[in-house]
Amino acid sequence: MCIYLTRHSLRITDYGLLGPIAQLVELPAHNRLVPGSSPGGPIKSRRVRKSRSQQEIKLNEQLKLLIKLQEIDSSILSIANKIESLPEKLKKTKTALKEAKTSIEKIKTKYDELNKQKKSKEYELEEMEAKIKKLKERTKEIKTNKEYEAHLKEIEAIEKNKYQIEDELLAIMESLDASVKELKKEESNVKAAEENFAKEEKMLEEEKKSLHSDMEVFKAKRRDIIGGIESEVYEKYMDLIQTKGGLAVVPTKDEVCLGCHTNIPPQLYNDIKNNLDIFTCCYCRRMLYCETLN
Repeated sequence: MCIYLTRHSLRITDYGLLGPIAQLVELPAHNRLVPGSSPGGPIKSRRVRKSRSQQEIKLNEQLKLLIKLQEIDSSILSIANKIESLPEKLKKTKTALKEAKTSIEKIKTKYDELNKQKKSKEYELEEMEAKIKKLKERTKEIKTNKEYEAHLKEIEAIEKNKYQIEDELLAIMESLDASVKELKKEESNVKAAEENFAKEEKMLEEEKKSLHSDMEVFKAKRRDIIGGIESEVYEKYMDLIQTKGGLAVVPTKDEVCLGCHTNIPPQLYNDIKNNLDIFTCCYCRRMLYCETLN
């Protein structure tokens, strides 16, 4: 069943805002409901007789204010969402910096390991050279040809191992040289990533300040507007903001509610086009208006 709102048809007690608006907007004191009181005086005192035209003009003004309020709240929500998404924008740059630092740490670890291998091979080489030297010094003490041949073979075997160690040491030193080049390159990458991150962070911080500044402008406009909206109508609006994803007031077009995109009964649509009462959608319960009013 479709309904329309009047000054005394609503009894909503929860007028809090959901999501980002809840953190940014507060109902002014003159419009805030408290137990045992009624904004603007007792409700009964407001039940004065008016002509239909006077009531229509009043409701028409309320509808206009609600449309403006919805536009402002939509802007506030949009700005709040942008502020919340700023860290995500920095995530890509932060990830690039993290990857660059991880890469340089791997190269440093590899470089340290190669250095250990180099020292180990150098120590082995020194031992081999010392052993060969001792064996050669003993050559003069050998008496028989058989002992001499065996002695030479021993020296030859050790020298062969020495040459192999020298080759391994050379390969390690070449790897070290390559690691040094990689390290310099990665250090340059890390520096560039740090500069890029700092630049991006500063830019996003400036964007955040700008968004907060825009937010304050909309909040000031909001305070001005809600001061002219009747508390009961405002309560209904806030209830819809909470339950309808921040969209309480929507236009109609071609007999369709643009909030839930369902058809509106022809008679109701004709009434809505007059923009004299605050009608709600039969399905989503959002407040409706004809675009010509906005």
